[in-house]
Amino acid sequence: MKRYLIGLVASCCIAAAIASLQGCGSSVSAQEAAPTPNYPQVADTSAATAGAAAFFSGYFAARSQHSVDGIMARFSDPRATFYDATVGWGFDNFAALKAIFAQVVPTWGVGGLSYPTRILGDETSAIVALTDTKELFGAEIRTLSAVDMKNGKIVRWVDYWDSRTIPASIDASLRLPPAQFATDFKESQVGESASVLMKSTANALQQALAAGDAQSAGALFSYDAVFEDMTLRTQVSGKAAITRYLARVIVQAPYGVGSPSIPRHVLGSDKGGGYEWRASQLSGGKNGIFALNLDASGAITRLTTVYDGRVVQSAVLQSLATLGVEP
Repeated sequence: MKRYLIGLVASCCIAAAIASLQGCGSSVSAQEAAPTPNYPQVADTSAATAGAAAFFSGYFAARSQHSVDGIMARFSDPRATFYDATVGWGFDNFAALKAIFAQVVPTWGVGGLSYPTRILGDETSAIVALTDTKELFGAEIRTLSAVDMKNGKIVRWVDYWDSRTIPASIDASLRLPPAQFATDFKESQVGESASVLMKSTANALQQALAAGDAQSAGALFSYDAVFEDMTLRTQVSGKAAITRYLARVIVQAPYGVGSPSIPRHVLGSDKGGGYEWRASQLSGGKNGIFALNLDASGAITRLTTVYDGRVVQSAVLQSLATLGVEP
């Protein structure tokens, strides 16, 4: 598998090198452009626009049908970028991305599905919770993905997930060596299209978390809000309980004290979206993401976060898990 990955990376480097010399078209048939979804229709789209829901329906139908052309029809040529914040993959243009899909997709097992479970945002930027069944990469993977779009095409996609949900052997086969790990996810190149309300809430939340101000962070949640940490397998319900929880974990949490006070990249609309964040060096973490549902006033009704637990210091992770229990 390691040899296979090296071959994939080499192929992508070649594709990137020739991208400026020849085009890599994305025109496909009408059937490929709008495939019928064949995956479980379970996605919560209450915080998504109709346009965003329709777009991702087509995208995941193409993934679940293992159609390289159908997948690539949703990416912008030549400016598409795709990153996996957990295992380090990064592809900076359409040609490189098509090259990797052309090699990986044919290896997906029969019956393998990729489908959304939540969509938050609009046609310019969104956060998508998705499931890849085990037939695709050898183990079930659940991610929160940051997606930026322009003119109806994806220009930036970043996956965030906890690699402890898959066997260590599969993680080792997928993870790139540290020297090849993608660190620049091109957020500055794409720019932000998130709504003013989402940006305001995201900035206030991250500023409070980075400062260790649990009271100010908790004040941003609605009375019956839910806080979910996919990495810690923790769920806290209610504004008061969330505030107490943050007070316990804010010093050690990757998104807490010591993390940058400004969100890395904000996405979404007034109803839903969220932001990517850089982790505190104290935790040993790297990157993570918050998916946010907002009410009409901008209060957070649901927060879901995920980050790679395998790179967080073991003692920190165990402490955070313990602190999830109300004393």
